Amino acid sequence: MSNIKSQLNTESKVSLSEILKSARESQNWSLEKLSAETGVHIGHLKNLEAGYFESLPPDVYTIGIIKKYAKIFNLSQEELINLYLKERAGCQLSSGVNDQLVKQSFRYFYNFRKFTFTPKLVIYLLLFLILGCFIWMELNYLILPPIIELDYPKTDLTINQPLLVIKGKVLRTKSLTINQKEIYFDNRGHFEYALNLTNGLNIIDIKAVNNQGHKSTQIERRVIYQLLAP
Repeated sequence: MSNIKSQLNTESKVSLSEILKSARESQNWSLEKLSAETGVHIGHLKNLEAGYFESLPPDVYTIGIIKKYAKIFNLSQEELINLYLKERAGCQLSSGVNDQLVKQSFRYFYNFRKFTFTPKLVIYLLLFLILGCFIWMELNYLILPPIIELDYPKTDLTINQPLLVIKGKVLRTKSLTINQKEIYFDNRGHFEYALNLTNGLNIIDIKAVNNQGHKSTQIERRVIYQLLAP
């Protein structure tokens, strides 16, 4: 018992939880016995002896538990309570600093939740979106290869008439040729060209070149013209 009192009277760094646990164990008291004797829930006793102040009930109730320790194990109530309040204050300060760090970490998130979209901001966002789409379309138009969508003939074929009307549409195209002859297409990319066939196999070469002249697309059709016997 004198050792425990000396711990309270010196400026050693022995914590309140160590003093209370040492006092109980020196008297061979179990936590169950102490709980039965004082009427204090055993969970509160465990938290107090472990130094888990944040898990304890309000200070008034906790100080009452400390007084019961002091009475049973003949300790100084005043010194135990002062030590508890000192350690409790340090715990709250540390917790407050941690809370402040958490709040600072999520400050931008909270500000975003409070963010208000004004009509002016919405207009700016829409303009930015339209500009982005325009740039994306222009890059595609300049960089990607052209597209040839052939409506007729879709596949190789055999016909019995000498005139073949080639129809289709081009995209991202600056120039279009059929068998090296430049073909006109309208502003929507539609084109139509009548080709005179020769008897037998005709190879039709359709080529489109993009606006920069660096990319091209080429497709081929094989058409057999067979003159029907009279």
